[in-house]
Amino acid sequence: MANQKKDFSYVMCPGSQPLKEFNEIHKQIYKCWHEVWEKTFEELKIEKKVYSDAFTRQDYVGALFFQNICVGMSFFRWAHRERDDFSRDSYFENWQAQHLDVLCSQGPDIIVCSNYTLHPLARGNQLGLSTKDLLLGMIVETFLNSQAHAMTGAVRKSRKVNEVCSRWGATEIDQDIPSGYGDMVDIMAFFKDQVRNHPRHELKALAEDLWNERLHIPRVSPEAEYLAPSQLKKVS
Repeated sequence: MANQKKDFSYVMCPGSQPLKEFNEIHKQIYKCWHEVWEKTFEELKIEKKVYSDAFTRQDYVGALFFQNICVGMSFFRWAHRERDDFSRDSYFENWQAQHLDVLCSQGPDIIVCSNYTLHPLARGNQLGLSTKDLLLGMIVETFLNSQAHAMTGAVRKSRKVNEVCSRWGATEIDQDIPSGYGDMVDIMAFFKDQVRNHPRHELKALAEDLWNERLHIPRVSPEAEYLAPSQLKKVS
């Protein structure tokens, strides 16, 4: 069974501008995401390009690796309910005001989690366990180790991601909401107290170990990337 700690690893990578020594890892994560979503758009008959800025604008991408190969990921962006731009975010286009009220019921700091991505080679139990569940477990660990009050999840029913979220302690806000891409999603929320009080998932220990040994890739600061050394001294 391929659920040994040595087989899997977890990487927290910025959507853009990683430190240069991690460029190859960043490229591999992006390549996995683009290939999966390009195929998804074909399946859903979406006549639209998979634009790279959907990836690069993220605060972080949490990527799951199996034997040094990227097999899945999810996007993370931090948001705050009390800011004017919050409800106008395109992610909430199909949400109603009461959905946002439930999501923010325990506080205003929210993680917007999106683009749950699993490579076809990692689906089912091909890697010796449910990679779908392990990836969700890593998403949950990311949330639990943040300062956010809640985390969103508008998840595809056709892929049964809603069922995986429930297994990890998510709260259902609403069902069968049009995604805008031709299929339906359930709106889920994760709250720390409910997640922690939920029956322990069989992959929880592995998820905790992978989180504790994660690779965290910093982002190059705009100043370091674009300003000359003489100018850096002036702004520091």
